[in-house]
Amino acid sequence: MFHYVSGFIGYMLLGLWFRRFAPALSFKKALAVALPLWTVGAGIIGCGFFFRLSGTYPYSAPYAKAVDLEMSIEYCSLGVLLTTTAAFLVIRCISYDGWYYRRIVQPLSEASYGTYLLHMFVLLPVFEMFRPIMPTPAAIVATAAASFAVSSLISIAVRKIPKFGDLVCG
Repeated sequence: MFHYVSGFIGYMLLGLWFRRFAPALSFKKALAVALPLWTVGAGIIGCGFFFRLSGTYPYSAPYAKAVDLEMSIEYCSLGVLLTTTAAFLVIRCISYDGWYYRRIVQPLSEASYGTYLLHMFVLLPVFEMFRPIMPTPAAIVATAAASFAVSSLISIAVRKIPKFGDLVCG
């Protein structure tokens, strides 16, 4: 489990660098840099996946082959780094201070680390609930949405516990 948490430390450092040291860009300039970065990164991810894919859907190769397929979307791959950098560039330019931001975006943002830590425990039970009643692609989408919602609500609730909440959920 530590592998899944520790591997993303580089992205936390990248976010810190953007927040503290990177020069501020206008939205147009950030988009002019981010779009090519995202396009190349998504191309690397997509090509890496599809060139490793052999056979048709549904995929019936051994588990080791499935792990090999995921190599293009590993946190340390070039494609993921480029798409993440593009996302950081664009998100950094967005600012808003209305009701929606204060009531929805900010609480979700403050609880995001707890949501991230918790989602792996919620994911499998939620998928097992949706799998028998939906086709697989729909079950995957429903699982993603429900896991995010449940993990976020639990994380927001835990954050409200004095002293303990900040310690556990960031």
